[in-house]
Amino acid sequence: MIKDLLLVEAAIATDERIIALDDKVKTLFGAESREIPELRTIIWINPVTNPAGTLALLKGEASLRQWTLAAMSKDI
Repeated sequence: MIKDLLLVEAAIATDERIIALDDKVKTLFGAESREIPELRTIIWINPVTNPAGTLALLKGEASLRQWTLAAMSKDI
């Protein structure tokens, strides 16, 4: 998680979006989003395992809430 903290900080400072291949760290940050409100609105998509989400993100579609860390933390 430490090595990806800069990625998360950049997402918080900009558009709250992360496209990354690391599902393990996504799950860990999703769990932490229960306690850290700033993480909850970050959209985190793996383009390999979720190509539809990646396309939706690139198209700017509004229905991206399902891929926020907060939404993912409910599944943990």
